[in-house]
Amino acid sequence: MSFLFNIKTLGFGAIACFLAWGSPVSARAQTLIFWHNQTGLQARFVEKLIAEFNAKHAHTQIRGETGLELESSLLSRIDPGVRPDLLLIPSDMMGLSQDLRLLQLPADWDPISKRPGIPSDPHGVPILRGNQLLLFYNKRLVNSVPATWADLKMQQEKLKSAGVHTIGWPFAEPYYFIPFLRAFGSFDPDHLDSPTMELALDFYRDLAVHGLVPQDCGLDCNTSRFYRGEFAFVISGDWQIAEAKAKLKGDFGMAPLPQMSEGRPLVSDEAIQYLVFPNKKNFEKNKKVLRQFGEYLSSVPVQNRWQQRMNRVPVVSSGRPLPGNFARRRSVYAWIALQKGLQLIKSGKKGIPLEMQNQLEILKRSEGQTR
Repeated sequence: MSFLFNIKTLGFGAIACFLAWGSPVSARAQTLIFWHNQTGLQARFVEKLIAEFNAKHAHTQIRGETGLELESSLLSRIDPGVRPDLLLIPSDMMGLSQDLRLLQLPADWDPISKRPGIPSDPHGVPILRGNQLLLFYNKRLVNSVPATWADLKMQQEKLKSAGVHTIGWPFAEPYYFIPFLRAFGSFDPDHLDSPTMELALDFYRDLAVHGLVPQDCGLDCNTSRFYRGEFAFVISGDWQIAEAKAKLKGDFGMAPLPQMSEGRPLVSDEAIQYLVFPNKKNFEKNKKVLRQFGEYLSSVPVQNRWQQRMNRVPVVSSGRPLPGNFARRRSVYAWIALQKGLQLIKSGKKGIPLEMQNQLEILKRSEGQTR
C-alpha cells in the first residue's frame, strides 16, 4: 500500500510489531536487518526472494521483518541500536530523507538507482512502481459494474436488503481521499483550506452520511471483511490483487474507480517503492553485498516474477513516465494534516479545511523549531 507506511502524527510514538521473516542463518554470518511494508502473499514472496539471495551469500545474510508501521515517529528519534540496515519505503516518504537519516548512494550505483521513466532519488534504488487504486468487486454479489458513483448508489438498496455493504475502504486514509479531491481540482499540499477541498470533503462526507460507505471503515474493510462477503465492492490497490485473487478465486472482479460523473474520473496516485539505507556504519562495511541485494531485487528476472506472480508493476517495464519531485517534506506534513481532518468527518464537525490548514501550519512551525 502507498502509503504502505501509515504516519498518524509527527510525535514520539513507537514502531509497532515486527514479525520476522526469512530462513535461519549461521551464527557466524553477519545479519543485516531489512524492514519492509509488504503483508500477506506479498510478504511471503519477499521472504522467498530473501531466502534465494541468502543461499548465495553465506557470510552476510539479510533478515526481513514485516508488519512494520511507523505510527508517528521518525527513525531518527528511535534508539540507534534498533535502526535497520535496509528499508523498503514508498516515494511519499522520501521527502523525509534527513529525518530517516538515509544515506546518499555512491555515484557508481547509478546503473541500478536510475531507471528510464522513473523519478530517481539520490537515496534509493527503485524496486517497484504502482500503488494504484482500483475497484474490486465480488462477482457473486454484483450484477453490473458501476461506471459512476451515481450508478453505484442505485445498487445500494438491493445490496442492503441482502445484508451486504455496498462499498468500503479505509475511509480516513488520505491516499484513498486524494482521487476524490483531484476530481474537483488540483491538490496543493501547501494550501488545504481551499474551495476545492471543501467541495471534495462535502462529497466524501455525503457518501458516509447516506450509508454508501461505513464511516468507521478501516484496513479490514477492503481485505478480510471483503473476502468474507460483507462488501460487494471495495477500493483497494494493485498491491492487494494477488491476495484478492487467492481468496475469492473466480468471484474476484476488478475495474477502474467509478467516475465522479461523465468525463470526471477519479485519478489515483502512483508511487515508487525504494530500497534505502539508514545505517551508515553497516552500509560502509557491507556496501558490496547491499548493492548486490539491490541489483537482485531490481533485476529483470526478479521484476518479471514480481509482475507475473504478485501482479506488481516492475520498474523495468516501459510504462508511462512518472512525474518527479513528488516527495517533499511538506507533502508529508499535508498528509498528516489530511488524515486528522478526515478523522473529524464522522464527528460532524464543520470547517474541516481550516482545521487541516491550522494543523499543517503547526507541523511547519515544529519543523523550524527542530532545525
